[in-house]
This record gives sequence, C-alpha cells and structure tokens, in this order.
Amino acid sequence: MNFDVSHIIAPPRSGKTTSCIERVSSFLSANPSKKVGYVSYSMQLSQYIVKQFNTESEDPQVRSYGTGSAMCSIGLDLVILDDLIPPEGQSCLQSERTYNWIKQSVICRLYPNAVVYSIASGELQTRMVVGAFAPYGVKVSTFEMGAPRPPLLQTKELDHLYTSNPQFQGTD
Repeated sequence: MNFDVSHIIAPPRSGKTTSCIERVSSFLSANPSKKVGYVSYSMQLSQYIVKQFNTESEDPQVRSYGTGSAMCSIGLDLVILDDLIPPEGQSCLQSERTYNWIKQSVICRLYPNAVVYSIASGELQTRMVVGAFAPYGVKVSTFEMGAPRPPLLQTKELDHLYTSNPQFQGTD
C-alpha cells in the first residue's frame, strides 16, 4: 500500500482545521472527481465542518464520519483525521478502539496513493496513526505549527497560522 500520511500537531484553537478546510477546498476545485472523508470524534462536528466543503450535489465530494462510524461503499483519495478522541475521553479503552477502527475501517477505504492528514493537539493521536500505518511500511511525517508544512498546506495565505506562535519552532 502506498499512502502519503502527514500528522499536524498544534495547540487547540490554533487554526489547524481552518487551514485544512481552505487548502482542501482548493484541492477539490482543481480535482472535482476526488473523494474526501472528514473524520472527527463527533459526527455532529464532522457534519458541520463538511457543510463548508460541499455544494448541494447528490454525490458530495466530502463525506463526514464520526470516530468509530461505518465507512461503507466508498473509496477515498484523501482522508482528514481531525481530533479523533474527545478531550474529555482520552482513556486507554477509547484509544484502543480508535486505533483498531483506523486499522479496520479507514485504511481499507483508501485508494492507492491516497493522502491522509491527521490533525491533533496531542501526542496520543500521533502514536495511534503511526502505529496503524506501520504494518504497511508507511512512514508518517509529523509537522508542528512553525515547521515546514505538508505540500497541500503550503501557501502564503496560511503562513500566519504556522509562524504566529513562538512556542513552535521549525523541526524536521
């Protein structure tokens, strides 16, 4: 399996999701046949975010999923894993369930050469994503705000999101 997996780490309310929405919207405008899955710990939150991408088409380009939900009958070119575990629910049991769900439901829905963006404020999701993709020989690139960004997120319009917080220094 050949996937491009990037994990973006930044504190809460720092613009991670906004940055992704802006760039993925541009990506979809240029690639209308591509299918995207947006996943968050809450289906309600996921549906709210996805409304910012989709038009009233019968076959939306972006589909919403809650962590643990069924991802049926569709392949994905790009999946965004945005805060998979709720801040108040970071237990070992929840982490194990989420990790298994990534392995059993998310990975099998990805087309060859799919892109995965994992967005979180903590290390727990990093470990889950790296662990889920490791058996497939997929390297997960990790980026912190202030560091070089994945190619899809490299634009001058978004530079302020990656340089305004002196807490994050660029690392490779």
